[in-house]
Amino acid sequence: MPLIITLKAGEKFILNRAVLSLSKSASIVIENKASFLREKHIMKPEDVDTGAKRIYYYCQLAYLWDEQYDEYYAKAKDACMEFVKAAPSTHALIGNIGAALAQKDYFKLLKLARRLIEVERRLIDVGKKPVSDSAERT
Repeated sequence: MPLIITLKAGEKFILNRAVLSLSKSASIVIENKASFLREKHIMKPEDVDTGAKRIYYYCQLAYLWDEQYDEYYAKAKDACMEFVKAAPSTHALIGNIGAALAQKDYFKLLKLARRLIEVERRLIDVGKKPVSDSAERT
């Protein structure tokens, strides 16, 4: 079944490792297996500044560079193990990421990794909240 993707004018995307952009809005029909990422889902190396983003980045590379899958799989697995040690509450999500990576279910994998980035952001935000006066008194 073909994949139909509608893109905006000027939106960049990766198709089989080539970075492309459109001068006009268009729909693309992908008829066979291809590596495809929209601009909003592309993580650049300079954007990798947290553990969850590191996991996403390695998963993205495993997807785009299938011939180097074993290398990126190992890096993603190590990053997942470090992450779950720091945030044990993410164990189930990290497990799902590991399973999707092992199965090369890239659509699911990248979706789960984006969810992990959001969970990490919320955990960091909670850690930044000041302690209230009432909590200090008890």
